[in-house]
Amino acid sequence: MHTVPNRTVAIYFITVIAVSTLALAFAPMGASGPLPFLDALFTSVSAATLTGLVTIPIESLSFSGQLLVLILVQAGGIATLYFASLFLLDPGHSVSKTERTIVNERWIEVDGRDPRSLFKRIVILVFTAESIGTIPLYLSFEFMGIEHPFYTAIFHAVSAFCNAGFSNLPDGIMPPDAAFGILMPISVLAFLGGLGIVVFIKMWDRVRGRMAALDFHTIVILIGSFSLLVVGTALYALVGERGDILSAFFHASNARTAGFQFGGWEAVTPSSRILSMVLMFIGGAPSSLTGGVKLTAMLIALLAALRGFSAGRDPVFMKHRITPVLERCAVTIVIRFILALTAAVLLLSVSESLFNGDRHHPLGFLIFESLSALSTGGLSTGITPFLSPAGKLVLILSMLTGRVGLLLMLARMGISRRRVGTTAGHIVYPEGEVFL
Repeated sequence: MHTVPNRTVAIYFITVIAVSTLALAFAPMGASGPLPFLDALFTSVSAATLTGLVTIPIESLSFSGQLLVLILVQAGGIATLYFASLFLLDPGHSVSKTERTIVNERWIEVDGRDPRSLFKRIVILVFTAESIGTIPLYLSFEFMGIEHPFYTAIFHAVSAFCNAGFSNLPDGIMPPDAAFGILMPISVLAFLGGLGIVVFIKMWDRVRGRMAALDFHTIVILIGSFSLLVVGTALYALVGERGDILSAFFHASNARTAGFQFGGWEAVTPSSRILSMVLMFIGGAPSSLTGGVKLTAMLIALLAALRGFSAGRDPVFMKHRITPVLERCAVTIVIRFILALTAAVLLLSVSESLFNGDRHHPLGFLIFESLSALSTGGLSTGITPFLSPAGKLVLILSMLTGRVGLLLMLARMGISRRRVGTTAGHIVYPEGEVFL
């Protein structure tokens, strides 16, 4: 009997979250003992889904509690890529073209490789990047006299590259006071983690001469990612509180991918908050560990919106034709993300009105928290710890939907192989015309 891939994904996350929740809730993982059950569940889900939202400060956990969070982040990062390989490795599972396309678009590009070999390359890349990033962080933490500098450096390197955004420093990362040796490595690691495994593999193959030139996907991701970084840095420098380039660069890299918290985020300007929401919505590249609608889906959806139906032909980008299938998939991803975000905001607003009415959280803050959870961005306006139990459950469901739900939904769509009107036995309905 062969394992169904999407069922395996669900079983993995349920098991990991359940075990870690019980450990945090019943073992002395907090500073003064076990965590309350809901806070333990929230922390486990946030770490397993690489989000970074917290109801209990990470620095308040015991060493064993912080280590558990670190393990959850590292395992969650690698596991998502492993399941993509498992999808194609099951010898008893007939993989359709649609299913293969889903895996390629959302996680990794198989490209004819042995998935086992590809998985080894993924693990090597992840640990290599994190190891290199640990060195400057350790030197900076050691110079600043931070307690346990090597452990703290490892914690932040793993959290940055996996785009989790957890920090065990008091008040998180603080751009106005943090050293260049801290902000720059974290920003670079977060940016690289948002490029996607496919981009690294393609660039490595190009360096080794296995490819004559970079493929279209890699070029689009590199140009799009660097463009968002440059434009984001410039905009943060203009609308930010300090206006210095280092802080702006950190914000531009952090908001789109990692979501590290820092002191005073609750008091940032509305312009900075809106810019962060836009970057969280876009997210990173496919096959990366970021959330959001993904850079390529957003790009194609924008092209479709700008083109409309007047051109009468497929949209073209950088002298490459965007197929109708890609166009429909991109638009579907964006629309479903917006629908999920609308539902999350509505549920969070209702739950806070019913069970936490005395706090009167602004609607803008509730939208920000919902988007942060659904996009697994991890930034917060500071209200997460003060939400009602029902509100925290809404964010938990949003984090799970943002990290796991879309993959399971797309996989089920592929497995169903519904092709209305193309095979015998299907009902063909007459065309319906409405005015738009």
